[in-house]
Amino acid sequence: MWNRARNFISTINMLVWKNIKLGLSYRFNLLLQIVWLAGLTFGFYFLSKTFEAYIPPMLRDYGGYFPFVLIGYSFVGLQGAGLGSPSSSIRDEQVQGTLELLLANGASPLAIATSGAITSYLRTILNAVVLILIGLALIGGGVALGGFVGALIVLILSSLAYFGLGLMGCGFILTFKRGNPVLMAYSGLAYLVSGVYFPYHILPVPLQIVAKAIPLTYTLDGLRKSLLLGLPVGDIWFEIVVLAGMVVVFLPLGFLSLRLSTVRAKRDASLTQY
Repeated sequence: MWNRARNFISTINMLVWKNIKLGLSYRFNLLLQIVWLAGLTFGFYFLSKTFEAYIPPMLRDYGGYFPFVLIGYSFVGLQGAGLGSPSSSIRDEQVQGTLELLLANGASPLAIATSGAITSYLRTILNAVVLILIGLALIGGGVALGGFVGALIVLILSSLAYFGLGLMGCGFILTFKRGNPVLMAYSGLAYLVSGVYFPYHILPVPLQIVAKAIPLTYTLDGLRKSLLLGLPVGDIWFEIVVLAGMVVVFLPLGFLSLRLSTVRAKRDASLTQY
């Protein structure tokens, strides 16, 4: 058991560092990404200036539209990282022809999926930091450090919830050898209704109900209350409890989905096919 755990951790460590080194090797691409993030932040900043004369009451506590959308766009990548990276990491190994070699050396599909998710989460957090720093430089403000612990809890729980959903996507990849269209549609819907660009409370009631079933809604609510309003953990308990409940549901289902699809693929000798 300990040997399996040690092998699992070492596989994740190896693959994460491989992904990081590969990403850092494209330095010009990194520069372009920073320029793109800066351009995006400036775009939202000047868009907010358009509505500066009238700040809706629901945005007033957040300091206006720009801080609201800055948090939304900075952390919406958590959804993409959790939903897409586990399955895309397995898909990449299949296409590159390295999946069979990794499996022969004791790596598991779960370890490969986890390494992809960790790498994407690190990239998302780094992008969020860059976006927020540029945004703070533009408005001359700061984040509320009193809500840092609450924000960290929200980030961890939402990452785990989306990782569970991403593992279900891995099961789809291993079974059907193609991406999961359901998760793609789910991701697009979340961008619309979860409050990334505008408060979801202004949506029609049916869409508000949909929004309340999506983890990203509670992630962004919790992060805005923590980082913009400085609320302590006790004041964002609702978001924390809902996200924790989603982790309890999604993560075991994700593990089960990946396990069943791996067993089936091994039985059919199709694990490395794509």
